[in-house]
Amino acid sequence: MSDRHVNHPFTIPLVLFALCTLSYGILVPWLGWYWDDWPSIWFLRVLGASGFTDVFTIDRPPLGYLFWVTTSILGDSLIGWQIFGFISRWLSCLAFWWFLKQLWEDKPELVAWAAILFTIYPWFFQQYIPITYSHMYIILALVFFSLGTMIKGIKTKEKPYLYFLASLLSAGYSIFTLEYFFGLELLRPVFAWVGLKRSLPDSKSRLKKVVKVCLPYWAILAGFLYWRLAIHPTPRGKVQVLSDPSANLFTEIFALIPTIFQDIYQASLLAWANTFDFDKLKSFGLLPTLAYIALIIIVAASMIIFLRKYHQKVTANQAAKPSVHWEFMLIGTLSLLTAGIPFWMTHLPIELFFPWARFTLAFMAGVSLLFSGILELIPIRPMFKIGIIGILVGAAVGTHFYTANDYRREWNTEKDFFWQIAWRAPQIKPGTVLLTSELPFKYSSDNSFTAPINMMYAPQNTSTTMPYLFVSIESRLDTFLTSLEKGIEIKQLYRSFIFNGTTSQALVFYYSPPGCVKFLDPALDARLPQKPKYLAEAMRLSNLDLIDADPASPVEMPASIFGQEPKPNWCYYYEKADLARRTSQWQLAADLGEQAFALNTGLYEVNAPEYLPYIEANAHLGNWEKAIQLSRAAYQLNFRMQRVLCDTWQHIADTTSPSLQQSNAVQLMTTEYRCQE
Repeated sequence: MSDRHVNHPFTIPLVLFALCTLSYGILVPWLGWYWDDWPSIWFLRVLGASGFTDVFTIDRPPLGYLFWVTTSILGDSLIGWQIFGFISRWLSCLAFWWFLKQLWEDKPELVAWAAILFTIYPWFFQQYIPITYSHMYIILALVFFSLGTMIKGIKTKEKPYLYFLASLLSAGYSIFTLEYFFGLELLRPVFAWVGLKRSLPDSKSRLKKVVKVCLPYWAILAGFLYWRLAIHPTPRGKVQVLSDPSANLFTEIFALIPTIFQDIYQASLLAWANTFDFDKLKSFGLLPTLAYIALIIIVAASMIIFLRKYHQKVTANQAAKPSVHWEFMLIGTLSLLTAGIPFWMTHLPIELFFPWARFTLAFMAGVSLLFSGILELIPIRPMFKIGIIGILVGAAVGTHFYTANDYRREWNTEKDFFWQIAWRAPQIKPGTVLLTSELPFKYSSDNSFTAPINMMYAPQNTSTTMPYLFVSIESRLDTFLTSLEKGIEIKQLYRSFIFNGTTSQALVFYYSPPGCVKFLDPALDARLPQKPKYLAEAMRLSNLDLIDADPASPVEMPASIFGQEPKPNWCYYYEKADLARRTSQWQLAADLGEQAFALNTGLYEVNAPEYLPYIEANAHLGNWEKAIQLSRAAYQLNFRMQRVLCDTWQHIADTTSPSLQQSNAVQLMTTEYRCQE
């Protein structure tokens, strides 16, 4: 960047955009749907964009109208949403910078530092869930816009009421739409105080002006509190000062102090310290690791060069002025102390792992202001400070690249998961609950996956009754899933939708990659090795007759939602063979096995149960040597297969025609695996 560009009005906005692109945009073409975005896409396809006004009625009604606008424009375009995700984050960063610029117009360098640190704050993991969080960024941008226009209204003499009107409207909409940034709203008098510092140096006069300016905002805040606490409580978390109504108020508040400081420590110092934890690279792969290192070096070096030139230009064009580092530090500290109020009052945890890291979004402004003020306070040469910022920025961008790659890998696993379900279950009877345990997904849950299952098997459904429910047993047992007995009623709300069913109509399955999705048959799979927790008990509920092997309307898998169908692989052949096994299409199952083994795919312990359809198919075709060979291969992969191989050979003995070869093969296998012991 040339010297003449450094002080251009668009310089900092473009730098922030470049940082957003490098941090959040590099892997956009390879990212997918996650977590709450799955339900959002399903709601859009079932109800249309206008349906979001009903979807958000239960907790955040104004948010539904924002979703209406954005989904009307972007539809279900995955790449569109991912791009919009980092653009909306840039808008919130731009609004933060613009607000600070109004507050400290004579300190552009310190303002730039804070905006840069805010842009690449490293420990907010949910960036790549774009439908959900792009709207949060828009709300955050409105919060900063409201604060900035308030300061403009305070300072300007030409039609200040226009600025205040814009500020009040954006403040009202943002606070009623999302409570995350309640703490920033509480600090509005502090911001007004700093904004009036130059025009009203007298403290008494300034205080009167602050009260006058803030009165309408306090009225909005009071209205929100009354609405949220008395009229429209949120189901997300009960606002509760006392966890025990009989407890003493001061005792409860005092007991909360360690939590407050622990959360602030995590969201500030620990969040930044973790960017230098390189142990995560052990499972990253050579090429991603090289890209990660190169990205850190290039970004850090570029940032140092830019900030050096920016510092030289700023100091050359401005006379020395008193430092405001103490204001940055004070407001940053106050922001951290108020940021967690919505979560502390609802007893929601703030952690540096998914999904609880989402609450760090409220702490980003305070952390950035505090760190910028501390850095300005340190008595070292400016180039050392610039070097520290450059290193922090490089490390944070590297962290975001690592996180994005984690999401990329999970998207690949998700696509495999849903395609395998589609291959194994061409159609499922409506009213079915799908039970599983120990899902291998970090960024989605069973609640997330109820939506795509309904998209797959009921694409024409336009009612608010859900035909299917996806349940993780360990997450839901003792809640709406009261037990694992048959005949237990299951009634579950899904925003404006509802599922009504029972445990008597259930499919039980599990997925442990690189193993394939396995739908469990109580008669044959009871002794499968290495099953996840709860499945041994839940298996008796599984009814594979709920799967229609040859439906009139097979499952739909639109590529825009689930990606292109993968080329036939090991799990493709297994799922198709297991389906053929269920319908006694033995020749088809055996042929699929030949194609599967011809792939020469590297197999693991978890793949051993996937030999069973091929063992049984060859036995029914009289290929006894082949069935014996496959049994031994499965046992060699995983010696824990012994008991399930015994069950399989007993089932073969019961279902094949008696013959000398059959008798010899069954006897050999039952002896070899000590089935009588």
